[in-house]
Amino acid sequence: MRILKTTLLAIFGVLACSSADATGFTTISQGFGAFYAEHGSSGYSYIDQYAGPLRLYSVKIEWSGYITTGYDHSYASWPYDDTPYPEPFTANLAYGAWGEDANGNFGSVGDGASYAGITDCSALRCSLSFSASGVDIFSDTTLFVGSGQLVADIYGDINPSFNGMNFDLLEVGGTVTYYLGPVPEPASWALMLGGFGMVGGAMRSRRKAAVTFA
Repeated sequence: MRILKTTLLAIFGVLACSSADATGFTTISQGFGAFYAEHGSSGYSYIDQYAGPLRLYSVKIEWSGYITTGYDHSYASWPYDDTPYPEPFTANLAYGAWGEDANGNFGSVGDGASYAGITDCSALRCSLSFSASGVDIFSDTTLFVGSGQLVADIYGDINPSFNGMNFDLLEVGGTVTYYLGPVPEPASWALMLGGFGMVGGAMRSRRKAAVTFA
C-alpha cells in the first residue's frame, strides 16, 4: 500500500510541474497590422503558421483600429461660411487573413464592424472618424497549421470621403495567440509509465498474497 501511495504521489507531482500555464495550455503570441494613408502605407503583414509538435487547440485574434477622413480650410485667406450642418456618414472596418493550410488548401478568416452616424461639419472644416475592436476565437485551426505564413491585411471605407482635401487614414492591428495542447515532455511520460507499471506490479502481488493456502 505504501508503494502504491508513493507512486501515485510521484505521478501527480509530474503532472503538476508540467510546463503548461495555469489554463493547461502553452501559448504563442504574435502581432500583425497594416496602415494606409493618403500619402502612402505600410501595406499588409504576415502571421506565422504553427508547424508542431504540439496540437493547436484554438486561436484567439484580438484586433482594433480606426478610420478617419476630413478637411480643414482654416489656412485659407478668403472667408468661408462656418455655419455647422449635420453630416450623415457610414464607416466599415475589418481585418482578414488568408493562405494555404498544411494540406495545401486555401482558406481565410476575418472579422469587422460597421457604423452609421451623424456629425457636425461646416464649409470650413469637417472630420469623420470611426474606431472599433473585437476578440475572435477560432476552434477550427486548420488554416493556422502549416510551415508557412498567412497574409494579414485590413479593409475600410468611410462615406462621404474627403480624400485629396486634407487627410485619409486607415489603421488596424492586433495580436494572434495560439493555444497549444498540454502534452507532457518525454521524460514525464517515461516516469508516468514506469509509475503505472509499479502500481500494476503492486496490485498483482496483493492478489497473489490473497489466495495463499495454509
